[in-house]
Amino acid sequence: ITSRMEVLLEIKAKYVAYAASTLSLVTIFLCYFLAVSQGHVPVWLPMISDCAIFPPEEYIFRVGIIVSAVLLNVNSVLMLFYQNSRNEGITCFDKFAYSMATLGCAGLMVVGAVNEVENNTIHSTGAVIFFACYEIYNLSVTFGMWNWHGSNSTNIIVKLCLSVYGLIALILFAFMSSNWGKYGTYIAICEWTGTVAIVLFNMTFVFEYGDDLNIAAVLNSSSASQSLPQVVKQPMYHFSPPSVPAYYPMYTIPAMIPPESLYYPKISPQENSIYVNSYPSFPPK
Repeated sequence: ITSRMEVLLEIKAKYVAYAASTLSLVTIFLCYFLAVSQGHVPVWLPMISDCAIFPPEEYIFRVGIIVSAVLLNVNSVLMLFYQNSRNEGITCFDKFAYSMATLGCAGLMVVGAVNEVENNTIHSTGAVIFFACYEIYNLSVTFGMWNWHGSNSTNIIVKLCLSVYGLIALILFAFMSSNWGKYGTYIAICEWTGTVAIVLFNMTFVFEYGDDLNIAAVLNSSSASQSLPQVVKQPMYHFSPPSVPAYYPMYTIPAMIPPESLYYPKISPQENSIYVNSYPSFPPK
């Protein structure tokens, strides 16, 4: 088990971001093409959830989205530790952003586990939690990184554009949902593009991780170790009590027992002759 864990920790951190983003997009578009080919949805433009109602696409969607949610959460954990290494400690703002990512991933798992036909209320609640919480997370991370890179960084500009667009798409989605019949296609466009924006935002973490940073290096950042109490190893000294003949009792004697019983236990005459001849008198007179 230890060797397997070591192998996992040696994986490059950027591969986690790539895996989470790629699996999400592949799952969504594969289910879309399967649903269209089977005649389950129109070509232009179904909701993403409409592509996960009938088999075989519903099985692929369920597994792919749940695994993607787990990977997205792992990616947010790595980013939290990376922020710790840059900020010399995890701030309350960082913890708040991570909690939003965790809630968003939980909502995404609900979306994958329960489709809109099985229970539309649960499915829709999971979708709202995912989009709302993850948009807050994206904006929070972007705001935090602004102090690192500055407004002139291409990385920050990309993150900012994706975050702002995702927020606009979410607002339009909520506004147009009041008249689904009139704005159905526009709602679907907001859902598709907003989802892609969230996924691509997670992929931009590769700029922070770089090419050489692995999972172990992120989790064991120098600042994280400095925040922990240092354990100073002291030499261990062992001592042995003075050698005492085996016939002397090694247990505690109650106070009411006469003191001489400490030195002269009841033994046979034969044993006594051996002890007397082999050892000096004890205690010394």
